[in-house]
Amino acid sequence: MAEIVYKVHRVFSDAFQDDEGTYLLTCRVEDVEAGEMFTDDIPFETFNDAYKFKRMFDSSIDAVEITVPYEGEKYDA
Repeated sequence: MAEIVYKVHRVFSDAFQDDEGTYLLTCRVEDVEAGEMFTDDIPFETFNDAYKFKRMFDSSIDAVEITVPYEGEKYDA
């Protein structure tokens, strides 16, 4: 399975839970390879994981690089 690299530049909201129980953060994301910016909800397994990720932006303005599985035209974050 291929992987794709994204850089998260900003978190817009506190963690929220979808209907399936997944915790999400709405973030400003850069597709490094395509050089495009977009806003998307990034999933986390637990509230604590989402909270820890959000806290990284409290102490730094640097983007956080994440790698996610890539299947065809839609990434599976």
